[in-house]
Amino acid sequence: MNIVHIILTVLVISISLNTKAESCISVEVHGEGQPIILIPGLMSNGEVWQKSEEYLAKNYQVHTVSIAGFATTAPCPSADNIIPAVKSELLSYIQKHQLQKSVLIGHSLGAFLSYSLAIKNEALFSAIIAVDGLPYIAPIFTKTPATIPKDMQRQADYIRSMYQQATAQQMADMTKQTIAIQATSIENQQAVIAMAKVSDQKTVASALHFFITQ
Repeated sequence: MNIVHIILTVLVISISLNTKAESCISVEVHGEGQPIILIPGLMSNGEVWQKSEEYLAKNYQVHTVSIAGFATTAPCPSADNIIPAVKSELLSYIQKHQLQKSVLIGHSLGAFLSYSLAIKNEALFSAIIAVDGLPYIAPIFTKTPATIPKDMQRQADYIRSMYQQATAQQMADMTKQTIAIQATSIENQQAVIAMAKVSDQKTVASALHFFITQ
């Protein structure tokens, strides 16, 4: 076996190990400097951060996350428990790569994940920026701050079942109902709808259920 074959074999093994260890997230890294971690929202992948990534990478080391099962990213074995799996793998990624005093920037569900990570691992992060994100989303729908997770169990179960059984077109149609508050330009709205249409139903159902009941 020549040196080229040896190098290729090592690379393949390395990639395989990374995939197995972090099977519910994939990360692209650009730039140098203080680390910034970009986490997308529900049914979106890292592509939604493209313009932000290009701008920030001029002065920072940008780690753009994609979550398995959202948009074109293939689902992972933990699709039915996606949020705890993603949280665990994000923390492992941060520790493995020794990212010190990172800035977490999350959109929607990504903001929820950022809050969750920082609450128990405050020393790892220097700041959190939540884009259209809340630590608990249910009061937005119930119109009362008195809402607590146990109040939402029945609704969450129904939503999970609905998304588990949804067709690709129904995933797109449900996203269209709230697209006006997710993006302003027609181009961006169409991109979000397209991502929703190809997202994995089981993964989305699990994420929504956790999001509403935690």
